[in-house]
Amino acid sequence: ECYDKLKILSNRDKNLYPYPIAISNKNEKREFFINQNLGSSSLLTSNSKGKEVWGNRALDTVSTTDVECKTLDSFCIENDIKRINLVKLDIQGSELNALHGAEKLLKEGKIDMIYTEISIYKSYNGQAEFHQILSYLKEYHFTLFNIYKSIHKNGRLLEIDILFVTSALLSRQNDTMDN
Repeated sequence: ECYDKLKILSNRDKNLYPYPIAISNKNEKREFFINQNLGSSSLLTSNSKGKEVWGNRALDTVSTTDVECKTLDSFCIENDIKRINLVKLDIQGSELNALHGAEKLLKEGKIDMIYTEISIYKSYNGQAEFHQILSYLKEYHFTLFNIYKSIHKNGRLLEIDILFVTSALLSRQNDTMDN
């Protein structure tokens, strides 16, 4: 259903190319868990604590489907993509897996920025923690640039949207600002 909506949107924007795949750390078929709230659907199963915190049965799995997973590295090779200015991830707890699948691009400095939603509260089984994502990106010279959205419940931080920028891009930006 989400892919069908993307196909309709792509008819309006000729720069949008939807693909019926999930980005992950391996090229393989995987089970995708479709939740009551479609935006919370994931390659990971939701856990009872996450269901309780988000409420309204949002994380209740209503069905599953098999989905073809690709690494970002292999997707870029197959589609002759040499550089990525911005990677946008909103994949419900699977962010670190997707980043592991972009290891070659990251090592070669072929990604400038990563804008991602990160669940701070562990709502999914196998979900990476914020510090793991931060440490992984630091290995590839990414800096936390800004936090653009945060969701709280009862005073507790649940998730954030965050932008990571490479040190090289920040240096170029600083050079431009200095001139």
